[in-house]
Amino acid sequence: MLVPRVRDRSLVEERYDCVVIGAGPAGLSAALNLTRARMRVLVVDSDRPRHAATMVSHGFLTRDGVPPHELRRLAREEVERYPEAEVLRRCSVSAIDVDPDAESSTHRFVTRVTGRTPALSRTVRSAAVLVATGLRETLPDVPGIRGFYGMSLFSCVACDGYEMDNRPLA
Repeated sequence: MLVPRVRDRSLVEERYDCVVIGAGPAGLSAALNLTRARMRVLVVDSDRPRHAATMVSHGFLTRDGVPPHELRRLAREEVERYPEAEVLRRCSVSAIDVDPDAESSTHRFVTRVTGRTPALSRTVRSAAVLVATGLRETLPDVPGIRGFYGMSLFSCVACDGYEMDNRPLA
């Protein structure tokens, strides 16, 4: 049973079938497929993509060579077309707890979302939580290295190897 949406979020914990943490290609693809399976989905998007230095994305059917921010925008729009999906932008998950008193598989996860405004902060229940936050590169402590990241220093051979065209790649 879904709990209806209300303006005063302190009165009710909204219920979702799944909370998706991360709104990159993996998280948004999962959210789209879950929504199309008639599940109610909440996507939590920090709006701080790990690929911020990347100029173009590769390997996504019909979108090869598209800038990552454009890929994410298009994917968010596709997900948001479905009334069963909600995308919270500039939000983060501050805690995920398991309610020991909840039925074994029904809305046992309690997720606390912190938003950029109090209206976006909320506590929700879900039957599942999907973490799709991507990787975080840890660069060596070399002065000025960030200036090369995404330009001549790459972290993904699958994404950037083709462009290296038989040049050394480490």
